[in-house]
Amino acid sequence: MGLTSHPYFNLDGVGDARSQQLAIAADRYLPVDAEGIPLGPLCAVGGSAYDFRAPRPIADGPPLTVYDHAFLLDADCSAMQKPAARLQSADQRVQLEIFTTLPALQLYTGQHLAQGTRTCSRNWPDCSGIALEPQFLPDSPNHPEWPQPSCWLLPRQIYEQRIVYRFSAPL
Repeated sequence: MGLTSHPYFNLDGVGDARSQQLAIAADRYLPVDAEGIPLGPLCAVGGSAYDFRAPRPIADGPPLTVYDHAFLLDADCSAMQKPAARLQSADQRVQLEIFTTLPALQLYTGQHLAQGTRTCSRNWPDCSGIALEPQFLPDSPNHPEWPQPSCWLLPRQIYEQRIVYRFSAPL
């Protein structure tokens, strides 16, 4: 993990954001326990509720599926030649593409959003926004075996990563 942006998106503007279509360029994800602590080795997304390689509504997983998981992005995403993720509104009128030099993407479906916005000027219902956060895999310093660049920043080194959010209106 490291510095990243933590925006929430709801391309429909209102309602449960899990009705939006999501694609993530990742073959593997990091399983976590009930407290969000990584459980160990990366798992293949194929055949699981974590398979977003093809666009699908986020809510199309098993009943009550919520996400707060990191996905190891395909290696060719780091050159920003292809999007790490693509989110599309349920009506398919708005699309967001995320490009990044970072090796992973955290997907959070906002299941505790209402609790976190109690003191804000506007309270947001749970699952009314999706967070897509490019970053290093959580707990990376303790897992040098994970196939990603080192997340360590040493004295006098410069930390430089890029995240680009591109919005469009598909035809």
